[in-house]
Amino acid sequence: MQSLKIKAEKEIIRLKNLLSDCENLELSPIGEAQYNYEFTAKRENEKVKILVYFGKRGVKTVLQGNPDSALYKKINEIITGDVFLFPEDEIAEPEKYIGSDESGKGDFFGPLSVAAFYCDKEIAEELKKLGVRDSKELVDTKILELSNLIRKHFPENFSIYTIEPKEYNAKYEEFGDNLNKLLIYAHSKVVGELLKKFNVRTVITDKFSNRKLLMEGDFEFANVKFIQETKAEKYPAVAAASILARSEIIKWFDNLNARLYEKTRIKLPKGASREVDAVAQKLADLYSKEDLRRICKTHFKNFSKIR
Repeated sequence: MQSLKIKAEKEIIRLKNLLSDCENLELSPIGEAQYNYEFTAKRENEKVKILVYFGKRGVKTVLQGNPDSALYKKINEIITGDVFLFPEDEIAEPEKYIGSDESGKGDFFGPLSVAAFYCDKEIAEELKKLGVRDSKELVDTKILELSNLIRKHFPENFSIYTIEPKEYNAKYEEFGDNLNKLLIYAHSKVVGELLKKFNVRTVITDKFSNRKLLMEGDFEFANVKFIQETKAEKYPAVAAASILARSEIIKWFDNLNARLYEKTRIKLPKGASREVDAVAQKLADLYSKEDLRRICKTHFKNFSKIR
């Protein structure tokens, strides 16, 4: 039973991390009951409870909520991989390609980080041996460990663009308050840097929009196939990019929290939960709401709740 409980605890953490990048989704702290772990996801007037049970029959994940609601369907798709519409055609892993992913878009505090990674068959095998996989399945310490290994073994194979909150807020406004346009700009920047270094015909990006990357219409890259695919972290290059991007977010929080806690005994939480609202209000009371613009994404509803 104890081993099943440990598995369930790891699974509930994985699921919460999986949902942490969803914009304007409030996630409650993880709670423990007699036979399960659980947390709640809320968006506006919709609410879904995610439970992971442990018992004689093993570990089982259960969703509680309205199965017809958009939030339930989205969470079910993310967690289980069950797509309610038509699934996209999967492609075989190319001989060589560039993968890109982002992190931080679901965190009220902190930057947005986007990374791209060049990979071939040999490098893909090395990444797998290192234990590289989707960062949402890994705890923070493991992400930092793998990020260091990726940087050490493949120092020329990646590009990272971390947009600090002040720049992020300005860019968000510049792109007409459209997050997808900002993501397209950031992915295009890191992918473009690698396309100039490596002769590849395929770019795979974890899908966030139906719009094209900026360089797709460029004649220079006319022979490059650009693919946006859901759950693209199954490709080693995208998984490596997800780890590099997430490590930037973790380091940002660790560095700022070390200084902030020393001064205020407050630590910035990740995500966009009620806990985040409470911390934001405390900081606004200590400093000002305007001061928070330097450390948060102001288009989140969390910012408008601050008095």
